[in-house]
Parts: sequence; C-alpha cells; structure tokens
Amino acid sequence: MRRDQTRPRAAGFFRIARSLRVRFALLALIFLAVPLILYSEFRDADKASQQLLLHAVREKGVIAAESIEPLLATSAGAPFDQLAAAIARYGSPTLRVELLFQPKQKDGTAGSFFFVASAPTLGGDELERERRELLQLGVLHHLTASCAGEMPLAQRITAGKTSDQLLTSITPISTPAGCFALLILDTDQSPAARQLGRPYWESGEVRIAASIYLAMAILVLAIFLDLWRGIERFGRLARAIRRGGSPLRFTERNRLPELDVVAREFDAMVETLHHSAEGIRRSAEDNAHALKNPLGIIRQACELLRRRAVPGEPTQAHALSAIGASLDRLDGLISSARRLDQAMADLLEPPLDLLDLTALVRRTVAGFQRAAIPGGASLDLTAADGLRVRGGEDLLETVLENVIDNAQSFTPAWGCVRIALARRGGNARLTIEDDGPGVAPEQCERIFDRYYSRRQEVAGNADSSHFGIGLWIVRRNVEALGGQVSASNRPQGGLCVTIEIPLAS
Repeated sequence: MRRDQTRPRAAGFFRIARSLRVRFALLALIFLAVPLILYSEFRDADKASQQLLLHAVREKGVIAAESIEPLLATSAGAPFDQLAAAIARYGSPTLRVELLFQPKQKDGTAGSFFFVASAPTLGGDELERERRELLQLGVLHHLTASCAGEMPLAQRITAGKTSDQLLTSITPISTPAGCFALLILDTDQSPAARQLGRPYWESGEVRIAASIYLAMAILVLAIFLDLWRGIERFGRLARAIRRGGSPLRFTERNRLPELDVVAREFDAMVETLHHSAEGIRRSAEDNAHALKNPLGIIRQACELLRRRAVPGEPTQAHALSAIGASLDRLDGLISSARRLDQAMADLLEPPLDLLDLTALVRRTVAGFQRAAIPGGASLDLTAADGLRVRGGEDLLETVLENVIDNAQSFTPAWGCVRIALARRGGNARLTIEDDGPGVAPEQCERIFDRYYSRRQEVAGNADSSHFGIGLWIVRRNVEALGGQVSASNRPQGGLCVTIEIPLAS
C-alpha cells in the first residue's frame, strides 16, 4: 500500500517539474538571482582591487622618495635642477609629482610648505593655481599630518563639482633642515584613477558584460515565452474547434516556423476526424437502410404465411410468433447500431451550437407526455428559465430521450418520473428520478458501460428493445459537451440520474 501511494506522488512531482510554468519561473528566478550574487562578489572584489591600487600608489611614492632621499640627506641639500631631474623620471601627462619642503621652526612648531620642484614643470601662474587647488582639496592639511607622523599616505580625493578623481600619495622625508613631502597626484585620466574613482558598475567592462547578460536573458526568456504562447495558442484553437467548430486552421495561427510541422499535422488530424465523423454518419444511415429492406421483405412474407396458415395448428403459430419476435429484435438491434454509430460520430465531431436547454427539455418532456400510455407512470417537470448551453440539438435530444425512456421503463404504472432542471454555479443541472427498484450500489457506475444491462422484469415492462447502450450514449454525449453524468439510489427508493452541462458564457 505504501508503494502504491508513493508512485502517484512521484508521478505528480515529475509532472509538476516538467511544467513550462514551473520551468519559466525557475529560469526567471535564476536570471534574477545571478546578478544579485555577482553584485556581492564584484563589490568585494572591487574593494580588494581598490586597496591594492591604493597600496601600489603609496609604494610608488615610497620608491620615488627613496630615490631622492640621498640628495636631501646632506645639510646643504641638493640643487634645484638635480631635484627636478630626479622626480622627472616619475612624472607623466597623467601623473604629477611635486616636492614640497617644510623647514623646522626654532620653537618646534610646524611651519608653512614651500614649493621645491615638480614634474611636469610648472610656471609662475601655474604654481599659484596649483597652490589654490591643493588648498581647496585639503591636500596641504594631509601634508602636515604626514610629516608629523612620518607615515606615507595614499587616498582618493574628489576634485570639486566636476567629480574628477585624484589618487594622492604623500611620502614624508625627514631631514635635519626640515620635512620634505613628495606629493604624487594621479589624475582621472590614468587607468588606476578611473578604476578607483568610479563605482565598478560604471566601468566599461562591467557595462559590456551586463549588456551581454541582459541581452542573453531577454533572448532566452523571449524564446521561452514564444514557445509557451505558441502552445497556448494551439490549445485555445483546439478548444475553439472542439466547442464550436472554428474555421481557423493551426497553420494560420502558428507564428513559430519550428512549429509548422506540428501545425500541419494538427490540421491533418482535424480533417481526418471530420471526414471520419462524416463517413461514420453516412455508413450508419446506409447500413440501417440496407438492413431494414430485407427485414421488411421478411415481414411481408411472414404476413402472407400467417394468412395462409392452417387455423388451429400450434406449430405454425409458434413458428410465426418466434419469427416475428426475432424480426422485432433484429429491428431493434439495427436501430441501436445506427444510434451507436451516430453517437461515435458525435464524439469525434460534436456540434456545439448555442441552445436553449430549458426550451429543449420542456419540448422533449411534452413529447413523452403526449405519447404516454393511459394509466401509465406520470412525468413531472420543474425547469428554471433561460439556461443556455453549447451543444447539438440532436445530441442533447438523444440524451434526454434515453435517460427519460430508461426511467419510464423501470417506473411502475402508479409511479412518477420527476425531472428537474436548475442552475448550479456555472452548470445546468438536470436530475431524473424514478420510482423503480433502483440498482445495486456497485452497479451505479457500471450501468453507463456499453452493452451492460441487468434489466429486471417489472410488471408490464418487459421489453426486448433495450440492449444496454442507451445510458452509454448518454454518458458519451454529455462528456462530449464537457459535462458529467452520475447515478445514485434514492433513499425513498428508485434511481436518480444527475447530468451537469456547462452553461454557455
């Protein structure tokens, strides 16, 4: 028992896992989760990269300071031209190197810084502009702090409203005469400043990678959605064909070239079903006509023999009676076979016109009431107004006639067949109750099987024209309309057949 319960659960799980909706949701979740994960990783990597680049800038200043420190170690210092030549080796169009000097005061306090040399070389006006810029950026404050702590500094400074980035390295060099500060300004034109001066998502490489990822995600999701919409489009057309015989073809509704083969096969299948249904209907009429002609001739011959039979001869009378009963049964079999073929054709291609079910039920019940045998079971109808369904009139008439005829055949003369039509949610609910003997509980489902019959002999109800296909046709026709039918025993006795058919929207 445990194994039997596990198999349906596993099958249900795998069915859900294969669902396009589940896979689409999973794919969208992955495309959303990957950028979030990569953002965290890139952020940590960017922080580490910035620390490395700042360290590299600081080390560049330390190396440059160490190269000129011997020139500054003497008490007299080095000539200006030697210092300019020494730091010129480290300057470039995007890298400014400046040497400033803070002499020692007699009282031990920190004095002002004096410009010593620069690379590239700055003129008089450029020196004043440089001084104002360093004051505005607060670099001079860092110069004092660096010399006081004798520690090299490296930091990123935003240059005013233009948001230009400067990587600043300050390396102090202490001498007997005072403190020299080697200042390196890496402008925003250098690769290092561009990398450190902006968020990593603004870099060209990250933007290109993000564009490629976004394009790939859009392409994959678009392909998935096109396939999904194509399948749903086929499903809607299939429902339209089944419910109303839509004249559209699958090849006309298809927009994906890869589904052209599938669309053509579906169109061919619909055509095959249409031709098969027409062929079955024609065959049913032709066979019934071909078989009834010989039966008519046999009946005429039997009638002639009955007229010429010897009066009082029991053998002849019994033979003629047996022939007549067999002819009646053959005639019933031919009619049942014809109805069975028509029911099969309706299953393949059910007509689905907009019908007033209330009017159809009232008209059918009225026909039964007019044909009722005096003194037989009565019919009682209660029907709600304005219930409309999609279906074929002949198809529904067959359902009503078979189920009412079945109820009448089991209802004794004193009984009543109660028919009720009402709205239940989005369905039209039809119940047919009789006062017959009912059926065994285990047979409530089997009575709708083809050729299944356990018809009991009810007084005055023996009939050889029932072959166990009436209720089978009822179920097939109702299911072809998207409905369902069931049977149950009434507590008061008798059988209740319940039919539910979707109302037309």
